[in-house]
Amino acid sequence: MKAQVFEPSTHESKLVGSAAAGAMFAGVVHLAIAHVHWSHSPAHGLFH
Repeated sequence: MKAQVFEPSTHESKLVGSAAAGAMFAGVVHLAIAHVHWSHSPAHGLFH
C-alpha cells in the first residue's frame, strides 16, 4: 500500500498564505498601536 502524501491545492496554499500575511499585518498594526499608546502614556518614562 502506497503512502499518500498530502499536497495542498493552489487555492489552499493561497488561503494559508493570506492568513499568515493577515496575522503578520495584524501583529504589526497591534505593535504600532501599542507603541503609540505607550509613547503618549504618562508611564512612558518608567518603561524606558
